[in-house]
Amino acid sequence: MKKFLLIILVVIFAGVSCQSGSKSVSKKESGKVYPFEKASIVSTSQVHSGVSIRQDIYIDGFGAREARYTTTKMVYNNQEIETKSLSMVTPDYIYTVDFQSKTGTRIPNDPDKVIEEMRKIIVASKLDDDTKNQLISRLPDEKEAIKNSQTTGLVIKDFIKDLKPVGKEKLLDDLNCDVYEIKDDSTGELQAKLYVWNYLPIKLVDVHGRVIQEVVSLDTTNVDTSVFVIPDSIKIEDWLDSFAKSIKQFENQGHGK
Repeated sequence: MKKFLLIILVVIFAGVSCQSGSKSVSKKESGKVYPFEKASIVSTSQVHSGVSIRQDIYIDGFGAREARYTTTKMVYNNQEIETKSLSMVTPDYIYTVDFQSKTGTRIPNDPDKVIEEMRKIIVASKLDDDTKNQLISRLPDEKEAIKNSQTTGLVIKDFIKDLKPVGKEKLLDDLNCDVYEIKDDSTGELQAKLYVWNYLPIKLVDVHGRVIQEVVSLDTTNVDTSVFVIPDSIKIEDWLDSFAKSIKQFENQGHGK
């Protein structure tokens, strides 16, 4: 299980939406996510040779809002390709934005509400009963995907809840980080070390000592609130509307009654 969770953790660091995971809680239930009110963070990742990721992360309201701007650079045929995206969490919605296509989606930051609305859309559709039952059976996985799109602190808090720190280490001069060893449940083999400060992942190192991800700067004194404003040039679509359209297309493909 820890091996699977490690994969999820790397995906979180890389700024890609997770599709499965373990139980979490919503910010509305948890109060303050972080012990600091605001933060500006720069994190870098080297996924593999030729691909690098930089994330500019902004936290406000003790974690009530979190914006994660991701810049991915990839070398292909001796040319550098750069893409930029945004994932943003607010008390009401979770947003994803693709700056290349100037499009984005929003989904309510309430997994239970979203799943209930999805269930209603499926039940009210003209799909045959077998197809309806198959789609409904997949809803728990969708719920976990929404939970793992929430504030980083909530995901990390849940990830380490069954782990005990093996020590402490100071990073970025004065951050006293807890060190966690990520091991394979079946073999007990060490897979990685995770360094966490106040539920922020500061560094992830693989078993060979290679730094997979690390925070290179952190400022808890100031945040430009404009980073939480999505430009007017971005067309945002409601995710539940998109889901309803996909169900309608499914009906038209011959799965209706």
